[in-house]
Amino acid sequence: MSLHKCPNCKEIGFFWSVDHEITPLTIWNCSICGYHALEDESFESPCPDCNYPYRLLLKKDDSEYWWCSSCARKTLLK
Repeated sequence: MSLHKCPNCKEIGFFWSVDHEITPLTIWNCSICGYHALEDESFESPCPDCNYPYRLLLKKDDSEYWWCSSCARKTLLK
């Protein structure tokens, strides 16, 4: 499993895991700042900034945002 730049602290420590006993969604956690978000894998799109094919829709509390694991661009939806 690879580490990515965290959308919260911007450090390389963001990783995913799956635990279907907790949630059917993919769980993303930062080992540095403790930030976490949930990913619904049915929503993916190409990143408009770097053209990486898998920009992810992440949810944290009441906010949703697109996040690219390649260029780490975060685009808030609400």
